[in-house]
Amino acid sequence: MANWKISLLTCFFVMTLAATGASALGVGEPAPPLKDLQWLKGEPVDLTNNPDGKVHVIEFWATWCGPCKVSIPMLTDIQKEFAGKLTIVSVTSPDMYGNNLEGVKRFIADQGSNMDYTIAFDAKKLVDTAYMSGKPGIPHAFVIDKSNKVAWDGSPLDATFRSVIRRVIDGTWDAERYKKVIEKLQSLDRLFMVGDWKGVRNGLIEVLELDPTSEVALLNLIRIQENYTDQLEPLDDWVNSFLNKNKDNAEAMHLLARALVGIGSLNNRMPGSSVMAAKRAYQLTLENPRSEIAQLYAMSLYQVGAMELAKEVQTQALKYAAEDEKELVKSVLDYYNECVEVSARIRQEQNKVLPVGNP
Repeated sequence: MANWKISLLTCFFVMTLAATGASALGVGEPAPPLKDLQWLKGEPVDLTNNPDGKVHVIEFWATWCGPCKVSIPMLTDIQKEFAGKLTIVSVTSPDMYGNNLEGVKRFIADQGSNMDYTIAFDAKKLVDTAYMSGKPGIPHAFVIDKSNKVAWDGSPLDATFRSVIRRVIDGTWDAERYKKVIEKLQSLDRLFMVGDWKGVRNGLIEVLELDPTSEVALLNLIRIQENYTDQLEPLDDWVNSFLNKNKDNAEAMHLLARALVGIGSLNNRMPGSSVMAAKRAYQLTLENPRSEIAQLYAMSLYQVGAMELAKEVQTQALKYAAEDEKELVKSVLDYYNECVEVSARIRQEQNKVLPVGNP
């Protein structure tokens, strides 16, 4: 069992560090031109001619890629949310797995309005090579700022992806700080390989000082703490400090809650902190509500047995949910409702059994 945990952790850490790599195209560098593409949906995009000052996302995918299919409705939702301020360009190219032009056209037709953003076919693989050399795989996205420079790159399934886009659009994204985060994460690779878990832990905490919304750092910190508890001090004090320092940062609160709610080991769980972080993220986004934040708050309440409140918050999450996710959100709400009903029935039955006056 211990070896399984180490293997899982190793895989996760190496993959997430690789995802931050910038071996070919790095943050702050000019975005390569989108040349010699066949535009299959939407209008052609010229990154060098941007009179409206739009932000762009250049995303790479393939028809056979499972995670790419998961990201499609999310990309459509993001394109709708930031209409007029953002253009998503999804690029795919021929490969040995059967990703050819005709197949891509059929795929787009089958997706219909579910895939509602600009799509291009890169037959010569010139754009793919310029962007993706040295990157870990697909789906992979590059956020290009208004001055045509790379502001961020990584998986569009990253929990911070939408937030990054939002901050690049409103001008609050700090690309230089993000570069420092990348460099620090890469420096931890050697410590990880030699099993210096205390060093890795401290390094990840330093990353979170630079960027409290670094999902890579936060999730790895929690997983390392969970798998090597006997070698590390408890995280309670750090979690409380993080909560206090970042109490006005909705994204940081949401990511902390995600990490804490996902802890598998009962010995390492911090239910009070997970509820506090999830609640704070929920409070901070009430004016611009987000279903995923409400859902996580409901889940944290469910974990501590606050079923009535979990049901209420999940009901709000259903109101905020996009059409393509309403069915899933509703199924969770149905489960919470059932839990409340079963709990009430158990109390009634127990009251019949207990003698009068028994507490």
